[in-house]
Amino acid sequence: MQPFAIRDALVVDADSDLKGLVVKILKPSIWAIQHVPTNQAALQAAKGKAFELIITSQKTSGKEDVDLLRKIRVGRPHTRLIILANENTPADVLASMREHAFSFFSPPYSLEQLGNMIQMAAEAPCWDDGIELLSSTTEWIKLEVRCQVRTADRLLQFIKEISDLPEREREEVGLAFREILLQRDGAWRRLRSRDLRRRRVCPGTPHGVLPYLRSGTGIYA
Repeated sequence: MQPFAIRDALVVDADSDLKGLVVKILKPSIWAIQHVPTNQAALQAAKGKAFELIITSQKTSGKEDVDLLRKIRVGRPHTRLIILANENTPADVLASMREHAFSFFSPPYSLEQLGNMIQMAAEAPCWDDGIELLSSTTEWIKLEVRCQVRTADRLLQFIKEISDLPEREREEVGLAFREILLQRDGAWRRLRSRDLRRRRVCPGTPHGVLPYLRSGTGIYA
C-alpha cells in the first residue's frame, strides 16, 4: 500500500525544469506538493494549511517575495521559504534575511545549486533559522550565525546574492565566512567532547557574531 504523504510543500508558478527538480528531491511518498499560480494564491493556501516548505516563483521580484514571506510569517512562523527572484537588490536580500527566508536565488544559478538548497531545507530536523541580521547599512552587515555546516552553506548563498563584488571576489568572501563558521563549529565540538560546556567559543553559545562584510574590502574582525 502506498503510504500517505506526511509533509506539505507549496511551489509558486514553477516551470517544467523546477517541477521536475522538486519531484526528484521531494519524494511523493513523503511529500504532498501543491502548485499555485501567483503569490496571492500562495498566501491564501498558506492561511489554510501549514506548509513546511514554500518555493516562490522565478518570475517575481525579490521585493514581492519578501512581502509574501512577511505576510506568511504572521500566521506560519516556522515555514521554510526559498525565494526565487527574477531580480534583486542588496536591500531585498537583507530584508529576506531579516524575515528569516531559508535562502535566496536570483539569476544566474544552476539547478544543482538550487536542488542542494531544497534538499537541505527538506532534511533539516526542525526550523531553527540560525541566521540573525543584527544591523546593516549600505556599507556593512553584522550577523549572529549558528556555527553549523548547514547554516554556513545557507549564509554562503546569501552572501553571493547580497554582494556587489565581482563574481570571483564574491565567492572568496562567501567561502571565507563559511570557513570562519566551520572553524568555530569544530572548536565548539572539541570543547563539548571534553565536557567544557560552560566555556564560550562563540558569544551566545553556540552562536557567533561574524565580522563585518564591506563591499570591495572583504572581511574585518
